[in-house]
Amino acid sequence: MRKLIVALAVVVMCGGMTGCGYKTTVNTVSGINVYSSYEEKIPGRFALVVDSQPELLTKKVKASSFTCSAHNFPVALSNTFESSIYEATKSIFEEVATRVTIPSKEEMSKDELSGYILVKATHFEPKVTFIPGFFSGNVSTSADIGFEFSVRDRENKLILSSAVSASRSSDGEAGGACEGGATSLSEAISKAFREALERYAERVSNSTKLREAFDPPLLKQADVPQAARIIKK
Repeated sequence: MRKLIVALAVVVMCGGMTGCGYKTTVNTVSGINVYSSYEEKIPGRFALVVDSQPELLTKKVKASSFTCSAHNFPVALSNTFESSIYEATKSIFEEVATRVTIPSKEEMSKDELSGYILVKATHFEPKVTFIPGFFSGNVSTSADIGFEFSVRDRENKLILSSAVSASRSSDGEAGGACEGGATSLSEAISKAFREALERYAERVSNSTKLREAFDPPLLKQADVPQAARIIKK
């Protein structure tokens, strides 16, 4: 009964203002599993340019249900997107150097770069729904995230271009004042982003075209073609 009174008090208080916000924090995703048919990372030194689309990855998520509808859950994923892409990329390339802009041919030659990787966020759809209960309710959240990427050599020739996305969900307790929505949403986003990163890393690592372009003489596939292994870090 006490939780119900507290929740009602918060709803009334928030309803009289612009709403209560619970910041949703998502940490850098690292330590992903990369299943590859190749034993080694892609050789060479590559520039990594990440277009995190801050306006796309910044959301003030509102509950889609009447319950807790006065609340919002702000998410700013841009910095996490950049750092997570870097962590995933360095797990599959021998050497990675971050850049703000695409390097010119002169810069790539000067810095002895083999090529560059461009990653751009394409969509981000987080959702929060609260399910009322007698004493306390539950919350169900989901997240859909995607990005596109390309790899070019030092002559700006396109070697690989693709896109990945993933959708995941998370359920939990709503909390006495709907604060549980932020925790559940953070989990859903993290799980979706991790899955998308693993798809990205596996697609790049298993690209024969990419490996032939940067390391023709040292191409090393697994002894058993069907076997997948976790790439060395």
